[in-house]
Amino acid sequence: MTDKPKLRWYQFSLRTLLILVTLAAVVCSWYAVEMQQAAKRRAAIDKIEKLGGSVKYYDASDPNAPGEPLRWFSWFRRLHGDEYLGNAVAADFVFVSPLNIDAGLLHLRSLPEVEVLWFSDLQVTDEDVKALQQEFPNCRIIREVLP
Repeated sequence: MTDKPKLRWYQFSLRTLLILVTLAAVVCSWYAVEMQQAAKRRAAIDKIEKLGGSVKYYDASDPNAPGEPLRWFSWFRRLHGDEYLGNAVAADFVFVSPLNIDAGLLHLRSLPEVEVLWFSDLQVTDEDVKALQQEFPNCRIIREVLP
């Protein structure tokens, strides 16, 4: 009788190895793309804050917070945090000079998930609000009256 050779559990075919390497490359490239987009969003947020604006992130502990967390992305958000990923949901331009608002709005285009924009009543006119509403149709624009 001939003995059958014992196959070990760690022996793989070349095809299996190539499939695993391909899957690992796809996952790593997806991760790299997400991190690159997050870096662009963080750069836009930094520029808005340097101009005097502020940016708010989704806050699950606040029931009145704008935005909604991305469900399929929740483990990724827990791993890195919203500040690192640049998942901003609101931008505040209340104490920004009118000259800096235009520069801030240029950077706001890099933040597609922003849902709320705050301005002071002195900074924007009704025509400005209409133009902003056309440019950012998913944003709610709030004009605060400063004392």
